[in-house]
Amino acid sequence: MIAVSTEYMQPLTALVTCILGAWLWNRQQVIAELKQGYPELMTGVFWKIWPWYVRVVCPLLIILVIVNTLF
Repeated sequence: MIAVSTEYMQPLTALVTCILGAWLWNRQQVIAELKQGYPELMTGVFWKIWPWYVRVVCPLLIILVIVNTLF
Protein backbone atom coordinates (compact mmCIF):
# COMPACT_ATOMS: atom_id res chain seq x y z
CA MET A 1 0.00 0.00 0.00
CA ILE A 2 2.87 2.37 0.75
CA ALA A 3 4.41 1.71 -2.66
CA VAL A 4 1.12 2.44 -4.44
CA SER A 5 0.73 5.64 -2.46
CA THR A 6 4.22 6.99 -3.09
CA GLU A 7 4.73 5.75 -6.65
CA TYR A 8 1.32 6.45 -8.15
CA MET A 9 -0.95 8.55 -5.95
CA GLN A 10 1.53 11.29 -5.02
CA PRO A 11 2.50 12.09 -8.64
CA LEU A 12 -1.17 12.03 -9.71
CA THR A 13 -2.10 14.34 -6.84
CA ALA A 14 0.72 16.69 -7.77
CA LEU A 15 -0.43 16.73 -11.40
CA VAL A 16 -4.04 17.50 -10.44
CA THR A 17 -2.90 20.24 -8.06
CA CYS A 18 -0.68 21.75 -10.72
CA ILE A 19 -3.46 21.74 -13.31
CA LEU A 20 -5.94 23.18 -10.83
CA GLY A 21 -3.60 25.96 -9.68
CA ALA A 22 -2.33 26.92 -13.11
CA TRP A 23 -5.20 26.38 -15.54
CA LEU A 24 -8.50 26.30 -13.65
CA TRP A 25 -8.03 28.71 -10.76
CA ASN A 26 -8.87 32.34 -11.52
CA ARG A 27 -5.68 34.37 -12.00
CA GLN A 28 -6.87 37.19 -9.72
CA GLN A 29 -7.57 34.71 -6.92
CA VAL A 30 -4.08 33.26 -7.31
CA ILE A 31 -2.55 36.74 -7.12
CA ALA A 32 -4.59 37.58 -4.02
CA GLU A 33 -3.53 34.38 -2.27
CA LEU A 34 0.14 34.79 -3.12
CA LYS A 35 0.19 38.47 -2.11
CA GLN A 36 -0.89 37.50 1.40
CA GLY A 37 2.49 35.88 1.96
CA TYR A 38 4.56 38.05 -0.40
CA PRO A 39 3.21 41.61 -0.87
CA GLU A 40 5.94 42.57 -3.40
CA LEU A 41 4.88 39.70 -5.67
CA MET A 42 4.23 41.65 -8.86
CA THR A 43 7.60 43.42 -8.86
CA GLY A 44 9.80 40.35 -8.43
CA VAL A 45 11.28 37.85 -10.82
CA PHE A 46 9.07 35.15 -9.30
CA TRP A 47 5.90 36.42 -10.97
CA LYS A 48 7.59 36.63 -14.38
CA ILE A 49 8.61 32.96 -14.25
CA TRP A 50 5.91 31.33 -12.14
CA PRO A 51 2.87 31.29 -14.48
CA TRP A 52 4.78 29.70 -17.36
CA TYR A 53 6.66 27.33 -15.08
CA VAL A 54 3.54 26.03 -13.32
CA ARG A 55 1.49 25.76 -16.52
CA VAL A 56 4.07 24.02 -18.71
CA VAL A 57 7.21 22.81 -16.97
CA CYS A 58 5.73 21.31 -13.79
CA PRO A 59 3.04 19.18 -15.50
CA LEU A 60 5.58 17.87 -18.01
CA LEU A 61 8.02 16.90 -15.26
CA ILE A 62 5.27 15.23 -13.26
CA ILE A 63 4.09 13.32 -16.34
CA LEU A 64 7.69 12.15 -16.86
CA VAL A 65 7.76 10.85 -13.29
CA ILE A 66 4.50 8.98 -13.85
CA VAL A 67 5.68 7.49 -17.15
CA ASN A 68 8.99 6.48 -15.55
CA THR A 69 7.09 4.73 -12.76
CA LEU A 70 4.86 2.84 -15.19
CA PHE A 71 7.68 1.63 -17.44
